[in-house]
Amino acid sequence: MLTIANVRRAAQSLKAEGNDVSHARLASRLHLDLAEVRRFVSGINGLEKELDIIVADYSFRGLVYMHAADKLRQRGERVTIAALAKELGIGREGVQNALRRNPERARLLGIVSQGSINLEIRERMYADVIHNLFRRRKPISAAEIARQTSFDKGSIHKDLEKMPGLKDFLKKC
Repeated sequence: MLTIANVRRAAQSLKAEGNDVSHARLASRLHLDLAEVRRFVSGINGLEKELDIIVADYSFRGLVYMHAADKLRQRGERVTIAALAKELGIGREGVQNALRRNPERARLLGIVSQGSINLEIRERMYADVIHNLFRRRKPISAAEIARQTSFDKGSIHKDLEKMPGLKDFLKKC
């Protein structure tokens, strides 16, 4: 039976589990038809707002992706394809295909690629090595960084091309 109390309890249990409250999840929790739940909730003035129901229609996938990206940022996580796929409950290929069809959406979502995350990690590592060499008053060069980090010199040069701050610092030394 569909009552306001039942809908409120279902919404509270969804929130307690850490899920967003949507018409589809409410219908699933209440074991009722989606159209019936949607009609009931929208028919009662202010109930959608009270229950904080996500009304992003899945025909507007961009809104769904934006909401998932915002949730990731609020939790302090990076917005990556893998994280979006996990948040949305779909495969990585689905997210990649959606972003391939709408490349501007990836820019709007602020998606960080795994390559840029790895580059950021290497940049911090290079900066730490350079700082230690500078502190010990040793000569700073790509060869010395390669010895300290066990990376080859060629990959360090490629990385430094992508890191203008460190590249400029190396030129000064």
